[in-house]
Amino acid sequence: MLNICAQTGRFTRDPELRYTQSGKAVASFSLAVDRDYVNKETGKRETDFLEYFAWDKTADFIVKNFHKGNLVTVEGRLESRSYVDRDGNKRHSVETKVDHIYFGESKKSAPPEAENEHDGELPS
Repeated sequence: MLNICAQTGRFTRDPELRYTQSGKAVASFSLAVDRDYVNKETGKRETDFLEYFAWDKTADFIVKNFHKGNLVTVEGRLESRSYVDRDGNKRHSVETKVDHIYFGESKKSAPPEAENEHDGELPS
């Protein structure tokens, strides 16, 4: 079985960093990703707003180097989960678990703190 995905898009908000009870870092964020075709009815490209999460060093790297509006390319895999929300309703979510993230802009247009030894990709 194969579960690989890659998208290029812009951060819709600053990434959020949290820690599990065991102390593992987890970052969550969303990207606005334009579809690669034009809607024939509207003449415009539609945009999907996709959810992502990353663990440990990748989470720390994302929170340190990326902010709302930054263009990135993300590689990862889709994961689904079911949960019960605060109101007791059953929900289902599909998110991308980030394995690699790359700067989508030149270092000149990226924030100064984004210039580091990773050169845009966090090693696996």
